[in-house]
Amino acid sequence: MLCFEFIGDGRIELLLCEEAIRYSAVRGEGVQIGATVIVKNVPAEDPYLYAIHRRALSHIRMAPRDSWTDRETGFPYSHIFKSISDGRLSLANDGAYIFQFAATDDDATRVTLLPDSSARKFCAIEQMANGESADPDAPFSLVRLGPFPPGNGPFLFRFEFTVSGSSYDDLVPEYQETATRLYRVYGPEHIRRDIPLIDIPQALARHGNERFQKHAEFFDSIPSERRIVAQRYSIVAVDNLNCNPARLRCIDLTSDLRDMTDAIDASVYDHPYLSAISGRIHWFVSERPSRRFYLQLSGPMSIDDLLGAASTNHAA
Repeated sequence: MLCFEFIGDGRIELLLCEEAIRYSAVRGEGVQIGATVIVKNVPAEDPYLYAIHRRALSHIRMAPRDSWTDRETGFPYSHIFKSISDGRLSLANDGAYIFQFAATDDDATRVTLLPDSSARKFCAIEQMANGESADPDAPFSLVRLGPFPPGNGPFLFRFEFTVSGSSYDDLVPEYQETATRLYRVYGPEHIRRDIPLIDIPQALARHGNERFQKHAEFFDSIPSERRIVAQRYSIVAVDNLNCNPARLRCIDLTSDLRDMTDAIDASVYDHPYLSAISGRIHWFVSERPSRRFYLQLSGPMSIDDLLGAASTNHAA
């Protein structure tokens, strides 16, 4: 549901994709996500990276560069990123930023923070049908990232978005008998399978073959050499900030994902948005390139959503 398939020039190296996923018990709030990405070796003649996500995304934006260095006014994605393992992003003596992939000094790299002055319009939904940039019924979203500034990087940036509306209803199963929702976090291999088998056929059946034909043609045209797999894929699941006593919990994950929740530094909860859910952030890491991983989480439904569903069923 919530992971990306990346495409671009085959020379691009995707060092990390880490998604901090903010869950809510309330359907109307959807699922809010901040995708932190580190890339290098972006060629000047093809300075774009594309991310494919199932169904439609809304409220998509590029996080400002200052959010890495100043206190954020919204949901604290950068605070989580820096605190999830102790001190990953730091400032060197020469003013450069150093990112540590693990708690060892030799597993670090210099990064350039984006967006800078050359990347103000860095993140956008690619228009593919009817001149609309964000069709709520689209079978998938194509997010264009770039152009990247000159230089090989590595570049560190984050874009933020919401899965809501009909996309949320289709991708997040609800079980009224247990008052829970099932969140499936699929890796790129599952996305590549499910979009042509589920999302595109359903969209064509609902709206006719012409409206989303360009989506089908584009997805079929992607050559294998343009599919880029992240060297590390990390999923951070943040429990309900409304402090619902029913907790988000992991019910299944594949062997190529490791549950690193116990390694989270306690400083992650030193934030007013997160202090109320101490011990309720979950961290899962795929430390080798993998297309097939998946994770299943179960979370609560809100009382209002349950009452709304009950009244609808009763009226029917």
